Amino acid sequence: MDETQKLLRALLENFQQTNAALAALTSRFDTLIVRIDTMEQRLDDKIDSLERRLNDRIDALEQRLDDRIDALEQRLDGRIDALEASLAEVKENMVTKAEFSELKAVMATKTDIALVLETCATKEEVYALDKRFQEAEKRQLLKNAMQDQEIMIIKQKLAL
Repeated sequence: MDETQKLLRALLENFQQTNAALAALTSRFDTLIVRIDTMEQRLDDKIDSLERRLNDRIDALEQRLDDRIDALEQRLDGRIDALEASLAEVKENMVTKAEFSELKAVMATKTDIALVLETCATKEEVYALDKRFQEAEKRQLLKNAMQDQEIMIIKQKLAL
């Protein structure tokens, strides 16, 4: 019976050691899970912050473009009104249809040239803004790639 009790005590001691080791391992896993959750939350916060900043910049760019387009429309409307007023004044002073047709052709040519010049300037502005937006987008993609690489490094370290 003494031998059985010794064996039982040895088994009990072994179980207690195993339980202690298991508790320590569980504690380390819990700590690791908390660290992973914290890192994940920090990463989510950074991503949300970047997304908000990018959206704010896009909104600001859209607003500037809208303002420039509105200003261009107002300038064109003003020029059209001025041309129509000039044309009406000329119509009042015209004597023959031939003179009127000739003047109308000249005015149309001037209007076309002005619109072509405005369109070219506008296209250049839009191109420049589009180029700046693409550069900002490339920088954001590069930042995201770097963050993805950091996440992979963390995962590899955690796997070890």
